[in-house]
Amino acid sequence: MENEIKIPLGNGLFLVAETSYEPYEKEICVGIRDGANNYVQDLAIIRPAYAYTDDPADGEIAWEQDLFDVLVYSDKDSEDYTHVFEIELYEEVDL
Repeated sequence: MENEIKIPLGNGLFLVAETSYEPYEKEICVGIRDGANNYVQDLAIIRPAYAYTDDPADGEIAWEQDLFDVLVYSDKDSEDYTHVFEIELYEEVDL
């Protein structure tokens, strides 16, 4: 797949990072896949923060410019993410 980075882990599994598809094309999903290219485990989703809008001109999603979400799947027995981190864009200050 052209929108992914795949790193072999040495035990028949691969660490994979890939972009999502519309309307979430600004997300990167990180997970574990097996040799048959099946997802075994989600690890994280990294994306600009967003909010849903009522304006169809916005595509119903308004992406933030300076705020990012990291959704972490830390419970191996759950399909839902367990932690959400909001990270503001670092802006270097001239001294």
